[in-house]
Amino acid sequence: MTALVNGLNSSGLFQAGFQLSLSEARNPLTLRPARPAMADQLAAGHYLSIISVILRGICRSLERAPVFGDCRFNVFARRFVQMVIIGISDLHGRLNALKAILAQAGECDVIVLAGDLTHFGSPKDADSIIEACRSFAPHIFAVAGNCDNEGIETRLVELGVGIAGRGIIVDGVGFHGLSGIPPWRPGMYQFSEETLASSLRRGFEEIADSLCHVLVTHVPPRQTNLDRVLWGCHVGSYAVREFISTCQPHLVVCGHVHEGRGIDVQGKTTIVNCGHAASGYYAKIVLPQAGRQEDIQTELCRADLV
Repeated sequence: MTALVNGLNSSGLFQAGFQLSLSEARNPLTLRPARPAMADQLAAGHYLSIISVILRGICRSLERAPVFGDCRFNVFARRFVQMVIIGISDLHGRLNALKAILAQAGECDVIVLAGDLTHFGSPKDADSIIEACRSFAPHIFAVAGNCDNEGIETRLVELGVGIAGRGIIVDGVGFHGLSGIPPWRPGMYQFSEETLASSLRRGFEEIADSLCHVLVTHVPPRQTNLDRVLWGCHVGSYAVREFISTCQPHLVVCGHVHEGRGIDVQGKTTIVNCGHAASGYYAKIVLPQAGRQEDIQTELCRADLV
């Protein structure tokens, strides 16, 4: 800043007999003669204020810089080198299984809980699960599954971890979520495909400017290797499949279909069904810088349950 001011002074700009008022900072092309009573010192102060405003504007512009291919020209904003995510789904209230998974997986950057935290349980059950996760990651994001309920969904939001229909950006990585499943049978936490699609759009709008896009959904996309049940039919969501086809998130973390545990790729999207966490299954995912899909590392793991 000192060098900039000295440069302006040496160029004679401060002696030019002009000043900008603070109200005129919005229009830097508007100049008027300095009032005779104004000392050079005050004129310099005006210029310093204007320069400060301009520099702040430049910084904000760079923080919102556009994406070029897989990279963002972003000098002042934080950029992640890599992010370690532990994906857990379908705990069905098995707190002992969660503790075994966390002990084996160790500390990470983010824990995502992709639904069915409880088995038709209560918000108090959700409290215990989230509390167990807090010592292992600074960020926890969760959605509700078909075996959860609206009370649990509300409690997740109160705890600051619920992302169904909402978006949160962490170090350039945008997370948003989808709770529930398409209509199946009475007693489930379920919604129409139209409602699911609306929730997906709302969450995505809040993280559209992120460097990397992660969707956490209980239900997998329809017609993939991850939504086929034992008797062979697909039970995933058409809304999720359409959203992936249109928006191409870098990563989708899901669950719901226990026997569908695995990894699939749809276009530029890596999809991970974490499996039945109540049996010790989980996923470890490493997002690389700029979230290049071909460099995303995924590992399907199983913790030993005592």
